[in-house]
Amino acid sequence: MGTVLAVGSVVCHDSAMHISTPSRTTRALGAAFAFTLLTQLAPAASEPAAAAVSWQAGPIHSDAWCAARVQHRQEIRPMNRPFNRAGAQPRARVWPFRRVTGNFTGTTGEILQWAACKWGFNLRALRAQAVVESYWTQTNLGDWTTDASHCAPFHGIGQDGRPGECPESVGMLQVRAPYVPLRVARGATRSTAYNLDAYLAIWRSCWRGEETWLNQAERGRDYAAGDEWGCIGRWFTGRWYTPAGIDYTNRVQAYYRQQIWLTPWFRNWRP
Repeated sequence: MGTVLAVGSVVCHDSAMHISTPSRTTRALGAAFAFTLLTQLAPAASEPAAAAVSWQAGPIHSDAWCAARVQHRQEIRPMNRPFNRAGAQPRARVWPFRRVTGNFTGTTGEILQWAACKWGFNLRALRAQAVVESYWTQTNLGDWTTDASHCAPFHGIGQDGRPGECPESVGMLQVRAPYVPLRVARGATRSTAYNLDAYLAIWRSCWRGEETWLNQAERGRDYAAGDEWGCIGRWFTGRWYTPAGIDYTNRVQAYYRQQIWLTPWFRNWRP
């Protein structure tokens, strides 16, 4: 996740926060082959992020409406099962998380369907972004820090095999704990569905044009509503169309085109 800071009921940008780019782009690939394949497929960072593929956001729907339309998928990430079964978590009654519930249980592939449906997000794009962020693993940890006040919930300093460090980011979409309300960070750590739900709430707010602070920070163009891919890049950088955000979006688009989740290699991958 990019640098997004929750202050009261407002999510704002923290321009002083350092983004650990190498760890964010390589932490979940698990093999040199996968990283090489990704970098070969991705367009150059200087290319516009929306050039390769396009899609339009759809309407939002209720938890129940989307749950009724999920198609069965086998579980390909058995390590996710405890988090997939966790389901609904306590809600944060602050913008933009008021609709975030995590109120769905199922396999990893089914939870991706439910979350994309709920927020009007393209399912293929969500599958691709989850590959880049975690290789579809809710157990994935990232953005390691030595600052104990920034640790993700339940992951204190030294608890995850790295002496003197703890992760800031957790789960399928790597929700970054210091920059969301504590209740959201806890839910995103415990529940796969909540993790995706929280990310997509932020994405939808960006897409609606509510993050006007993006025009007060470094940017490659002026921020405006209705840019699906721009808001995907903003998740990584906390900036609008900067080179790092464009590169991240291009990586997501590479997997979008490739659909690696259909391959036996991806389905059988284990961390």
